[in-house]
This record gives sequence, structure tokens and C-alpha cells, in this order.
Amino acid sequence: MFEDTTDFHSHFQVLEKKRHTLLTDKLVIHFFELGKINKTPNTNNKMQLWMQLINAETEGNLEMLKQTNVKEIQKNIIDNLFGVKYNKNIKALF
Repeated sequence: MFEDTTDFHSHFQVLEKKRHTLLTDKLVIHFFELGKINKTPNTNNKMQLWMQLINAETEGNLEMLKQTNVKEIQKNIIDNLFGVKYNKNIKALF
């Protein structure tokens, strides 16, 4: 999406075109490019851990995240985002 950066997270705000005045600090747009996320979990970067969990494609990916301190992230995503059948399969890993 954004080829000029290797960052997986881009954060935008709305500015007036001529004066570059910020319209409001209440409106922001975040883009997360899952393809740019490092495959190795970084326990110091909670946002990256969230994106890695969302982007997990294999049990191996989940197992790698299991080795981190991502318990609260696991619980929130498993309980609120995934379906019951998938939920039971993931919980079995942890």
C-alpha cells in the first residue's frame, strides 16, 4: 500500500490543504499492512503482537506467540473476534 516505508503502521490526520491546520485531533485513520509485520514476536511492541496474532496463519505462528507475554491479547481476540469452533481450537493451544 505505502511503498515509501517499511513501517507496518501508518497514522493519518485531516489537515486543511493550504494552511495545514489540523481539523480535529479526534479524527485519525490507521492503516496496518500485515505483509510488513516482522515474523518474530517482539514483546516490547504490543501493537505488533496484536497484528501478528490477527495475521497468524498456522499453529506454528500461534505457538510462537504463545511463548510471549501476550495473554491479555490472546484472551481478547479469542473471546471477542473468532467464532466458537475456532475459539475452542485456539484455546487448546494455550
